[in-house]
Amino acid sequence: MFVLRKNTLESDEGFTIQFGRDSLHYSRPGLTLRLNHEMLPRPKSLAIWRDSITSLNPDALLSSGDSERIVDDLVRAFHAVGYDLTVI
Repeated sequence: MFVLRKNTLESDEGFTIQFGRDSLHYSRPGLTLRLNHEMLPRPKSLAIWRDSITSLNPDALLSSGDSERIVDDLVRAFHAVGYDLTVI
């Protein structure tokens, strides 16, 4: 289940997404990431760049499996609250 509060999406799976004008933060216990995004002209529509995933934890190393899980979490969360998310 996903809950949207202002610019924050909360998941009952343990992760949170905070999104602002041009970036979003994905957090789960022990990991915080930054991704670039762009609001698209259609209402409730945005694009994220897969290669912009950057860890804000200096010791965290992300595998390709981690990146895929994060992208999947983002897509499911945004779709659940009515957003169209494009992954580039």
